[in-house]
Formats: sequence, C-alpha cells, structure tokens
Amino acid sequence: ADALSEVAIKFLSAPSDEVSIEEEQRKAIADIFGQSHMAVIDLSDRMMAEMKRKNYVTPTHYLELVKGYVSLLVEKNTEIGEMANKLRNGLDKLTEARIQVEEMGVDLEKKKDIVAKKQKECQDLLVVIVEKRMSADEQKKQVEADSERIGKEEAETKILADDARRDLAKAMPALEAAIDALEKLDKKAISEVKAYSKPPDLVMKTMAAVMTVMDKTPSWQQAKLELNDPGFLTKIKNFDKDNISDSTLKKIIKYTKDPGFTPEAVTKVSSAAGALCLWVHAMRLYSEVYREVEPKRLKLKMAEETLAKKQSDLKAATERLKDIQERVQALKFQYDESMRTKDELTASAEELKVKLERAEKLVTGLAGEKDRWEESVQAYNEQISYLPGDC
Repeated sequence: ADALSEVAIKFLSAPSDEVSIEEEQRKAIADIFGQSHMAVIDLSDRMMAEMKRKNYVTPTHYLELVKGYVSLLVEKNTEIGEMANKLRNGLDKLTEARIQVEEMGVDLEKKKDIVAKKQKECQDLLVVIVEKRMSADEQKKQVEADSERIGKEEAETKILADDARRDLAKAMPALEAAIDALEKLDKKAISEVKAYSKPPDLVMKTMAAVMTVMDKTPSWQQAKLELNDPGFLTKIKNFDKDNISDSTLKKIIKYTKDPGFTPEAVTKVSSAAGALCLWVHAMRLYSEVYREVEPKRLKLKMAEETLAKKQSDLKAATERLKDIQERVQALKFQYDESMRTKDELTASAEELKVKLERAEKLVTGLAGEKDRWEESVQAYNEQISYLPGDC
C-alpha cells in the first residue's frame, strides 16, 4: 500500500498550470488510492473464492485510476475557474464603469463651470460691444454731419477765392503790361531820362508821379537821385504794391486822372518815361482793386484757416472713428470665437451628460448583479477548494 501511495503522490505532485494540490491533501488522496486498490484486490480474491469468477486487477488499472483522477481534477478546475474568471471580469468591468462614471461626473462639473464662465464672458463682451457700437454710431453721425458741413464750407471758400481772383484779374493785365514795359528798359533808357537838365513837362510829371508812388518828394532833384541808383529798375519792378497808403493813392489819382497823362502821350516824348507812366497807372489800378479785394482776401484767409482747422479736426475724428470701428470689429470677432467655444463646450457637456445618465442607469441596473456575481465567485472558489475531494 505504501508503494502504491508513493506512485500516486508522484503523479499528484507533477507540475501543472491548471491545478495545484497541497502536500497534506496529496498524501491523504494517495493513501485513499492505495487503500482503494488494495480493497479491490481483496474483493476480487473473495469473489474468486466465493463465486469462482476471476477479476483481474493490475498496476495498469491503478495508474489509470490515478491519471483519471488527475485529468478529472484539471478538467473541473478549468471549467469552474473559467466561470469564476468570467464573473471576475464582469466585476472588474463594473468597477471600471463606476470609476468612469465618477470621472465623467467630475468632467461634467468642470465643463459646466467653463460653460458658465464663457457665458458670462460673452455677456460682458456683448455689453462692451453694444457700448462701443453706440459710441461709434454717434461718432459716425457726427463725422458725416461735419463732413457735409465742411463740404459746403469748402464750396463757399472756393467761391470767395474765385471772386477775389476775378477782382485781382482786372488789375493784372495793366500790371503785367507795365512790368513787361519795364523789362524792356535798360540803363541807356534811364540815362536818357536823367540826362535832362530841364525835362519836358510830361517827363517831369511822370517822374513826380513815380516819386509820389514811392512816397518820396515829387521833385526833379529827388527823381535824379533815384535814377542814379543802379537798383532803381529793380526797386520799381519789386515795389511793394500791396501797401500803398490811402493818402498816397489820392495823390496818385491826381496825376492819373489828368487826360493828358497817358502812357501813349508820354511815350511820344520819352519811351522810358512812357514805361514809367504805364507803371504809375498800373499801380493806381492795382491799388484800387486791391482795396476792393483786400476785405475779400482777409475773409478768404480766415475762411481757409477755419476750414483747415475743421478739416484737421474732421480727419482726427475720422481716424478715431476708424480706430473705434476696428476695435468693435475685433471685439465682435472675439465674441464670435467665445460663442463658438461656448457652444462647443455646451454640446460636449450635453453629450457627456447623456453618456453619464446612461452609464449611471447601467451601473445602477447591474448593482444587484454585482452582489450575485460576487457570491457566485465565492461559491466557485469554494468548489475549487473542494475539488480534490469531490473528484
């Protein structure tokens, strides 16, 4: 019997991935195998003695018994172990699902907070945009009104300028003719005039008129002094005609209103004096026209200065308006981006909420199964622990 037990222990101790028997159990099972085999031998001998029937009991039968036991133990251990593993996997999945549900709940709360912040951010931006847009609209109206008004003032200023130019144009032909005549004079022509010891009356009158225009003593002696000046013609050509005084103009008119004091008549006596006579007449005409035009020019200058300031203010206002409109556009773009982000987050949060509700229903629905599966796993583990004896 001991030898049989040793053989059984050897088979039961063979390494196996599917099943493992404790040493104490192996010895007890091996003893049962030995005792069972010996009992069969004894019963076979008794049957031979009593019934004269031979029952062969060989070592091979014993080995088949041990191998059959080991095979059945492995099979049952595998079968029950697989059922237990399936339930364990199910329990692991339930645990994972519960953890995921908790994580989804945390994520949902975070997304709700972000959506709320984005919502407030969008509302604040909208308030700013409305304020800026109102300011821009008001400024735009003001700029458009100023632009229209300044356009009218520009037209009025142009009318003033055209009017002043037209009045000045009356004197320009005579002035240009006088300058042209003076341009033709040379030192020889001037020497011809100053060579007179006693000049003809028209020459004398012409030089007196020239001295009067220059606001000097209208005498021949004074005239000769001026004629001896090398820069005389230059002084005449560049004379400050805009500042002829009223008293001087009255004196000039006394000369020019004389019917005999004409450039044509003087030219017959002296071409140089004729040119100077033409200049005197041109100075008188220019001075008269200038007095008529000067108030208009002053008014035009004031209008142009005022217009220039208004145009500058309008340009600055237009630039400020452009800046405000650009900022409004930038804020609108920021608002649109925030709204898009908020909508995406809201949709994501809603989708997560639906998933969370479904997961919660699933976990809640399987809560009863979880208890049953845990009990079943425990029962399977007990069955596996009893298999060495049950098999």
